[in-house]
Amino acid sequence: MKKSIFALLLAFPLVFLSCKKDDDGPSTPDSLVGTTWVFTQNIPVMSYSSSTTFTFTSSQVTMTTSTIGPDESATNTSTVSYSYSKPKVIIGSGSNPMQGTVTGNKMTFTQQVEGGTSTYVLTLQ
Repeated sequence: MKKSIFALLLAFPLVFLSCKKDDDGPSTPDSLVGTTWVFTQNIPVMSYSSSTTFTFTSSQVTMTTSTIGPDESATNTSTVSYSYSKPKVIIGSGSNPMQGTVTGNKMTFTQQVEGGTSTYVLTLQ
């Protein structure tokens, strides 16, 4: 009898510990205001790299692209409007805006380009 009670007392806390909800990773933000996201592209064959930083305010996103190549380096900045309705984000307007989805700390865009579709994945900083 004592062994049964002792075994029960040992097993009881394990039931609660094993039922604890697992952390599924970072949560998707409710707002993009004040967040910064980065997209980096490296093409070693061409000795080329590019990094674009997306910084969100209440109604606009500023995109700063730094490009480093074998013969030159450049930095370009542009600011456009955006809309965000969790988890969907649209950057720009007109005939070809960037449309994406935010999931946790990743922002994924799919954009029509000449000859097909390109997918870009940004990471929350």
